[in-house]
Amino acid sequence: MQGTLQDFGLAEILQLMAMQQKTGLLRVQSGDKLLTFYFEGGILVSVRDRRRIAEDPLLEYLKSTGYLDAWQVLHLKLEVEENRTDLAEVLLAKNLISEEELMVALNDLAQDLIHRTYTWREGTYRFISGEEALRGLRHKISHKMEGLLLEAARRSDEWPNLRRKLPGPAVLLSKVESLPDYLDERSRDLLSQLRGPMRLGELVECGRMPEFDVYETVAAAVEADLLRILEAPPPEMEEEAPKSEAPVIREKQRVAPRRAARVSPSLATLALAAWGVLVGVGGAVWMVRQSIDAGRGALPARIEVSEARAALAQDLEIYRALRGAYPAKLDDLVRERIASPDRVQLAHVDRYAPDHTGRSYRLGFETVTDDTE
Repeated sequence: MQGTLQDFGLAEILQLMAMQQKTGLLRVQSGDKLLTFYFEGGILVSVRDRRRIAEDPLLEYLKSTGYLDAWQVLHLKLEVEENRTDLAEVLLAKNLISEEELMVALNDLAQDLIHRTYTWREGTYRFISGEEALRGLRHKISHKMEGLLLEAARRSDEWPNLRRKLPGPAVLLSKVESLPDYLDERSRDLLSQLRGPMRLGELVECGRMPEFDVYETVAAAVEADLLRILEAPPPEMEEEAPKSEAPVIREKQRVAPRRAARVSPSLATLALAAWGVLVGVGGAVWMVRQSIDAGRGALPARIEVSEARAALAQDLEIYRALRGAYPAKLDDLVRERIASPDRVQLAHVDRYAPDHTGRSYRLGFETVTDDTE
């Protein structure tokens, strides 16, 4: 499977990998930029190409977010190139990062990478199918692509608002006098570094989280009067996503901010999260329609089935936003009036199996032939 991004954008291709529950690796190249996505049953498990040691995106991410300094990065790059060893293994062996910190960084890297590149419309892609492509892959993450793409869309929509509130790295922030108990651990760790006046750009460089997350956390803290802006340049009217690899061209939507909930959690947060998922339903369905035979020559029944499956996936995300976990069975979606019985039937679900934590699930579908009604 291969083609150009002019036919299908990166977001559409990633969505197709998830919908068809593909296993293998997807390599995408745009200019001198090369991305590699590893999928296992449609779940994203890695964004690091082990064969391109010198261009491991994890190394650059750890440098830009303050996990490593420039001297450590230089020595690590020389070591992994010379010995052809995996960067993650070297980091753990040298105690430069813990296993828990590594997994946090890998998960943040995946979301940040998709946020910066999902609007790509120029370049080529190639998918290599099969379990062989995943052989030897370690330190796997586990992300549903629908959630990553919805969050990437939300971040692109929210970024201009954040830049109006915090217009650039030159913003001077006050020290934080005290931190309330309701803050989550990552927000607390970030804001606790403000022991004196600091530029926002300096906080980004030592925050150990993506640039967007730092901006969002700081903006929420300012609104909650946990800190003040001491000095700021005039806000810019138009701004791309942080260090984006491609311009963001999207119709503006109102999507619920996620990280702001860390500062002021409430029952309303769940409702806003559900609304954010609902906003994404139309986009997800549109991507599926574009991905299945490009909408040309496909039978109406098959298109309806594809749309029902995409909508069902979003219904599951809505249920999780409201209840904190995926449902034990699909009938719960109907009982809560999130999905209709007709939608569940039209999707031709063969298997639905949530894990014991309710944080992920496996969803299988029956094969749909041209004569399916």
